[in-house]
Amino acid sequence: MQKKIQDIALIRLGAYIKEGISEDIGYLHVNDYDKAENRFVLPKPSLELNDKTKKHLLLEGDIVLAAKGASNFCVVYHEDMGRAVASSSFLVISVIDGNIVNPDYLSWVLYYAR
Repeated sequence: MQKKIQDIALIRLGAYIKEGISEDIGYLHVNDYDKAENRFVLPKPSLELNDKTKKHLLLEGDIVLAAKGASNFCVVYHEDMGRAVASSSFLVISVIDGNIVNPDYLSWVLYYAR
């Protein structure tokens, strides 16, 4: 059975938030991606935890898709990476039901099916 992406996942834009000096949350940029490890190396925390950043916090299994530039990639976020918010250079894809599709599989499909 074929499904459209909007049937299996929620897609939102990464956040544009002014960085400051804080020790609460990392703010992911494209240059924080480690291609060899296919994961993010979290930057030094630079966002304050407040109402705005809370709603943009990445959750376990969220897919972070580079939406700008020539070097696109997908990474599944895991909480052991540390608390983070994706910048506006990314789309954040949240799988609605892990029984329908695994976030790792969807990330793989999005990366290799382009």
